[in-house]
Amino acid sequence: MTPLDLLGRLQNINVDRAAKMTLGETREIFLDLNREQLMSGIRADKSKITPEYAHFTRQKKQEQGRDPDVVTLYDTGDFYRAMFLDVGSDLLEVDSTDYKSEELQEKYGEKIFGLTDDSKTTYTDEIFPVFLQKIEDILNGK
Repeated sequence: MTPLDLLGRLQNINVDRAAKMTLGETREIFLDLNREQLMSGIRADKSKITPEYAHFTRQKKQEQGRDPDVVTLYDTGDFYRAMFLDVGSDLLEVDSTDYKSEELQEKYGEKIFGLTDDSKTTYTDEIFPVFLQKIEDILNGK
């Protein structure tokens, strides 16, 4: 490839497309980070997930060996397993297809979905090499 060919490819890089492809390919990393936050009882804005569990749920958590004071929204795992990240044209949508999702968002807030600043940094660090590979592939005509 000549320097002129490389310059032409550089000028034609669709960075937005490469970024969206990267987000699509790394969605599980994003979702895992979101799940980790939930398991720690933390929303995307770093606030504690409240309100506290009801008495029955607190007893159940204790019987399962889990901390009843940490609201994780985890019972059977269905809500966590049904979480998804949709990479749209202008925004990212994080949600769960589990039937409880709407109810949980109403009770605990929409910020149960999304990443804290720390998790965003971790995510960016993890996906940056994937993004660079996309750009390299474009430059190499792949």
